[in-house]
Amino acid sequence: MALSAVFMFIVLLVTGGAGGNDLLDYLPTDAYWKAKGVKPGADAMLAELKPAAAAADAGALIADLGSEDFKIREAATAKLRAMGALVVPQLRAAAEKTADAEVRSRAQGLVTELTAAAKGGEVRRLMAIRTLGELGKAEALPALKGLLDSKELFVADYAQAAIARIEGRPWTRPAPSAEERWSDVWLLPRDSAVVGQLSLPPGGPVDIDKLFKEAREKAGAAATDAALDFDAVKARLADAVLKVAERTGNVRVHTATIGVAENVGNNAGHIGVVIRGVYDPTAVKAALAGLDGTSEQVDGVDVVKFRGGDHGQVLLASRERFVGILGADQKTVDDFARGMLAALKAGKGTLGENAGMAALLKPVKVTDQLWAVARMTDAYRKEEILAGLDSIAFSGRADGGALDFTMTASGKDAEKLKASQAVFEQGRDRALAQIRQLAQQLPALKAAQDFGESIKLEAKAGEVAVRARIKPDLSPVAMMLPMMLMGRGF
Repeated sequence: MALSAVFMFIVLLVTGGAGGNDLLDYLPTDAYWKAKGVKPGADAMLAELKPAAAAADAGALIADLGSEDFKIREAATAKLRAMGALVVPQLRAAAEKTADAEVRSRAQGLVTELTAAAKGGEVRRLMAIRTLGELGKAEALPALKGLLDSKELFVADYAQAAIARIEGRPWTRPAPSAEERWSDVWLLPRDSAVVGQLSLPPGGPVDIDKLFKEAREKAGAAATDAALDFDAVKARLADAVLKVAERTGNVRVHTATIGVAENVGNNAGHIGVVIRGVYDPTAVKAALAGLDGTSEQVDGVDVVKFRGGDHGQVLLASRERFVGILGADQKTVDDFARGMLAALKAGKGTLGENAGMAALLKPVKVTDQLWAVARMTDAYRKEEILAGLDSIAFSGRADGGALDFTMTASGKDAEKLKASQAVFEQGRDRALAQIRQLAQQLPALKAAQDFGESIKLEAKAGEVAVRARIKPDLSPVAMMLPMMLMGRGF
């Protein structure tokens, strides 16, 4: 439950322009250190950065993992477990190099177990680095500069950000290139009829207090104070984020690339999402396995399969890529997973063989914050609003903090295209009427009303263009309402 709650909250903040693309961006430092019972002064934070003692040589114990005597194997496993996360590098090396299946199995198991247990310490270290930047103390610079060559996930990035803050200069997180974004698109399979990508701008820690203050001002102090205890909400958010982070470590998301099958429906098709970012595959595998999943290695890639009624798999491709798959049945998921594994190994999938999709993708600006293209099939045309369409192209571009959206729907049959346009307009008008009524009672929804009223249609031969604008002051929840209401109208 904590994972899903955090995910939904972050989706709302990101889509509303809050600006964080790290999980830890949604964990305020004051709430974190309060939970840990630490007063976050410079000396205390510098003490958190002192290197841990080196692990003792575990070679003999690792060799005992392959002993013919079961009791010796069990004793060696227990002693290695007691040594903690510091022994993980030795265990990982043994798992990769040994030919002994028993040693490899036990070493891999310990790596997974100890990595997950160590995530709390890694989060604490990152929060200490970030706090030093927020404190702005110049005496922290030598310690922070000593971390710039760190190979630990996120440490060098966080150190660079803290140094820049102390020195009063800007710093931007690294982001994937256009070539890297396209490479995720071309991993998708040939039978994809909808392809899209969301890119999160390089962000930073989110000022939760500021967000709550703005929400209070927009909605009216009396209304929000009666409905929400912001201090309690902030504490619950921090607790939920921390529960996830201390299992998975920090997670950064740069882009999400989606591919939807051409035959998608209630009992057919598949959806695949390629996430590009930074994360620890071992820790995430352990966290997912704890959510009723089983894991195995296929062609060197960790694959997590979910039991029960959920037909889904996750491919932990690397520290930079994560593939999620959902399908109508297990065979569909397995087939898609095999195709994605082959694509990851080859560096590309079969989407480029689909001439229709390749033509739709050609004019796409992959640097847009949000874009999607869709080729209509018989399965999609079963929806009334899509019945008269041949294709759709959608883009969202940032403009001074606002987002300008453009959707162009094309169709060769003029009458059917006109009918689809009418269905869209009816849905828009119904949703807007509801939003206007709500906005009279809740002033915070005025921005959502402005969004709905910004939706304009321009029709010409063979196509209909829909344009809309989301203003910077449109709160996340308000932005979602017209989308949900219009979805019901369709």
